[in-house]
Amino acid sequence: MTRLVRGFAPLTLAAAMLLSSSAMAKTFTDIDAPIGGALVPGARAAVLARLSRFGVTHATLEHAYTTKLKSGAVVRFVQKHGGLPLLDANVAAVVVGNKLVAIGGKLAEVKSLSDDAILDANTARARLLAQLPARTRAGALITRTTLGLVMDGATARKVYELALSTQSPFQRLLVRVDAVSGKTLATRSALRHVQGLAYGTNPKQTQAVPYTLQGLAGDGSELKGEFANVQSCAVKSNKLECTRYAKPDTNGDFLDMPVEPSTSDPFTEVQAYYHVDTFHRWLRDTFSFARKRASQSIDVVVNYYVETPQGDQGVYNAFFGDVNNDGLGDVVMGQGNKRDFAYDGDVIYHEFTHSAVDETSNLTSSFDAIGFNHVPGALNEAFADLMSSFFTGDSKVGEYAGGNRGEIRDISGNATCPDDLIGETHEDGLLWSRAIWTVRQTLSDTKVFDLVVYNTMASLEQSPSFADAVKLLVKLAQASSDPTLAGKLDAEFKKRAVDTCERVIALDDVTPSRSGFLLGAGQLGLNLMPASLQYKIDVPANAIEMTITVIDRYAKWSGTTNVGAFVRKGQTVEFSTFKSKSDFTIANTAPSLTLKVGDSENTLAPGESYYVLPVNVGQYQGAFQLLYTIKLADPPDAGATPDTATTPDAGATPDTAATPDAGTTDPPQESGCSIAAGAMPTLPAVLLIVGLLALVTRRRRRR
Repeated sequence: MTRLVRGFAPLTLAAAMLLSSSAMAKTFTDIDAPIGGALVPGARAAVLARLSRFGVTHATLEHAYTTKLKSGAVVRFVQKHGGLPLLDANVAAVVVGNKLVAIGGKLAEVKSLSDDAILDANTARARLLAQLPARTRAGALITRTTLGLVMDGATARKVYELALSTQSPFQRLLVRVDAVSGKTLATRSALRHVQGLAYGTNPKQTQAVPYTLQGLAGDGSELKGEFANVQSCAVKSNKLECTRYAKPDTNGDFLDMPVEPSTSDPFTEVQAYYHVDTFHRWLRDTFSFARKRASQSIDVVVNYYVETPQGDQGVYNAFFGDVNNDGLGDVVMGQGNKRDFAYDGDVIYHEFTHSAVDETSNLTSSFDAIGFNHVPGALNEAFADLMSSFFTGDSKVGEYAGGNRGEIRDISGNATCPDDLIGETHEDGLLWSRAIWTVRQTLSDTKVFDLVVYNTMASLEQSPSFADAVKLLVKLAQASSDPTLAGKLDAEFKKRAVDTCERVIALDDVTPSRSGFLLGAGQLGLNLMPASLQYKIDVPANAIEMTITVIDRYAKWSGTTNVGAFVRKGQTVEFSTFKSKSDFTIANTAPSLTLKVGDSENTLAPGESYYVLPVNVGQYQGAFQLLYTIKLADPPDAGATPDTATTPDAGATPDTAATPDAGTTDPPQESGCSIAAGAMPTLPAVLLIVGLLALVTRRRRRR
């Protein structure tokens, strides 16, 4: 078995999504400090007085934006050094009344700034485009370039962050490249994505009836107004082409009947305008939601499909992201061959909530010291479901969009940690949404409760843990006009163990096997994707042998095994910006690792704990099953030999019954950006190249 050498050289492609190996986002709620003077200077002073909580002694904070709450405000700051922003360093200060009640985020202790000569922006852009496959490079655009800093230990290094738009495949990406070498460091999707089959408010529950369309601008001849600008768009010859099919009749009304399926359906434009406008007004009137920019209107794309040489391809997706390259996020409703996403109001409300998160807390998954931290994405998905359900009063999300299988998700019911934690944002978001929905169902009046939930959504720092999110939710409930809500929420989250939910899960004799989810590695030269979760195995003191096996549950579709793992003794497998640490590799070509007492290379240390981090080297999303067996030495009075010793769950077999879509022969669809990869390497060859994507977390898939 190949062993990883300690003390790696800097990686060819680094995951520049971290400040340092120890930089983890933190949230502190044990605060009740008056804010003196003006809001922004007072909040800045309060944060600077508490820098030690973030492990730093000095930081320069620049005001980014302020989100107004009905009961106060959230003031957000970005850290700068030498006039440049530290791209992952930010702090949110939550003020209720005139008191600071919480702060959250992460900051860096900058000891030095690299003085290496850097590329000019044009050269950096050219080198990024040159790395793309020819098919992807055609029609690719870079719409924004920012020079910033990421941390390598205590040294700040300059990087360019570029907003990249491609059409083949369709992507909106934020890519970081080393400003010195021009090499790609990290990539994440700039789309909030949902995947499923889709319609309006919705055909399963209501009939189409006339509604008043509010806020139309000008002479009312276009579906363009105060809160929405709706067009039908398609990708043709790698370009986005848009038109307006909905036209007013002689009375000025838009009364076209629905046409399903159709890529030129005028009804879907009216449907989208009405629901975006109505939902935005509800968020504004109920929670004081407002966009940071002066214009409150959002571009809405419907009837969306892609034209290819093989014919028009229906898009079974809805997402929030910048498709028209104006630097602002858009709500996009795909037109599938059977169902139109815009016909389901739940889908519109869900996607619009992603835009509200983007305008407030900007919950974003990224890499940290454990692996790929999907929890912010899970919270983002949970809030999107919750706001939709708060608005409709119905726990079921996407009854029409789900087609014959029924609703896409139901936020009523049970979900506990770690039993229901699998590393997938939509499923793991149920840990949050179901606990909140359960408490809400016990209340006769939900106004204060809903405001507490919204204020938490708007107040969280960018990369919170479940535990930190619970702390802030309970804190804001205590500060609300109904403090009794705090105890109810605290009790529910404790019952589900979400308040202590961690991304390291212990395996034992009772649960010697776990299944989980992995994102795809992608196509920008980033050829390894770590899981969000690590797994801990405590080895008995009398153990003589342990075997760890990682099974690729999608191998039957891909035709190859893409899943392996890294293993470390005594500590979690460690990820940091430029170096990572582990002791052993389970290669995707040989998916088992056996450690034995006395083995000179793969030595087992009885009494130690071992940590396992699954990884995916395949192009597409993956699923794995992890299991282990242990052989024990004979008791002193036993006659059995070590070879006959029993092992925990020795009869465990691969969890084939639980394989997703086991009854189909088609490969599973990718849940995030469909980034094609080059040749598929084995794990020993790539070491810990973790620079892909804070991806797919910003891409929201409906399941």
